[in-house]
Amino acid sequence: MGQVIASRFSGALPSLITASGAGDVPAEERNAAWYVKLGAKILAIIGGLGAVIVGVITLISFSLSCIIAGILMILSGIFVLIIEMQTFCSAFSVFAVIIKMAEKITYLPKAIIYIAAAILPLCLCFSISAVITGLLLIGAALLNVYMMVGQKWCGRADSNKNNAASAASQAEQGVHFSNVQSQQQPQQQQKSGITIPLNLKF
Repeated sequence: MGQVIASRFSGALPSLITASGAGDVPAEERNAAWYVKLGAKILAIIGGLGAVIVGVITLISFSLSCIIAGILMILSGIFVLIIEMQTFCSAFSVFAVIIKMAEKITYLPKAIIYIAAAILPLCLCFSISAVITGLLLIGAALLNVYMMVGQKWCGRADSNKNNAASAASQAEQGVHFSNVQSQQQPQQQQKSGITIPLNLKF
């Protein structure tokens, strides 16, 4: 029973991840491994929640730079959560415009957003909690870059394999054609060498 439930969950999990924010993302970028996408999503969600919580705590400060950093952390954390939890946030009409924008975000812009959300608040107000949430967001960004680079590399490898296979098939066809020609030439020579004297005189 447990194995059946685990197999069903593992089979349904990739489709759930793809459905959550697939949008208009190109097909070659949706073909990344589901466990890598799951890891990036978990890191981004935890980092976004942490950014919101740390941002609220950072607002309780007398420093203007820390207050600005807290506001940036709250806004960036909410935006990260909207990107990664589009299915949940679609229930709120307030986020409709942001969700439409988030549906078209590919791996590279997503990674840039996560790195900016991690580094900018730290430049304004340094804290250990902000470092932890920033590391989570940077980890999610690195996984997004890995998925983008991996898909391009796999696409090039597949194209190279296809080119090599087509070249090999063409070479085999050429060898077969040359063998057929080499077999036909002696037969033609034998046929041409046989002469029947028709003008014999008895």
